[in-house]
Amino acid sequence: MLWGVAAAGTTVYANDNDTDREVGTYSVGELFHDSDSKLPYFQVEKSIQPFSTGVVYKQNGYVRGSIKAEENGYDRDYFLVHKADVELIEGTKITYKFMKTIRKDVETSHSIDTGLRAQGGNRFITELEGHFDYNYVSKERIEYTKGTETNVEVTKPGDYTLYFYAQARVYNLYADWLGYTRDNKTERKLKRYIGDVYEATTFEYIKPKRNR
Repeated sequence: MLWGVAAAGTTVYANDNDTDREVGTYSVGELFHDSDSKLPYFQVEKSIQPFSTGVVYKQNGYVRGSIKAEENGYDRDYFLVHKADVELIEGTKITYKFMKTIRKDVETSHSIDTGLRAQGGNRFITELEGHFDYNYVSKERIEYTKGTETNVEVTKPGDYTLYFYAQARVYNLYADWLGYTRDNKTERKLKRYIGDVYEATTFEYIKPKRNR
């Protein structure tokens, strides 16, 4: 199988031996499907655990009806749809042409771990799943039809790998939770960050990586 790449009007070809390696994967993490949730759990690679803030949250301390989402930009390389190796010579630019149709499904996911879900109890889990169900699409289909052409701007000649990603819209989720701080043991309602939702989109992000 060969993929066409046009350079300054001249069609050249890039061997496709490794084209499908890593394709159709979640590029910055791994998805885990759990029958207890409408959305899969997204374990982000190299995630940094937050340091202790001196806050103690109460078991079953979730305040009903308090889940809120704040949009926080996009994860541009959320899902790797396709990749190809190309060579660019001096004085040209790449126009990549798909020689067959590529079709992938991208799932929406969340990063709320099982420990926090368990601490919230059944009421929290029920409302969280309702929030997932009514506020986000569960998946999107990404498709590049045969013959689609994409211009990619690079400045230096050399061998490149072109990565075609589907972006995810990121939401930070918060909820009110009963708890106290170590410097004030009075139990009260506190705003708690509970995790993120990565909503699948059809927005494209093309990333050329120069190999040499």
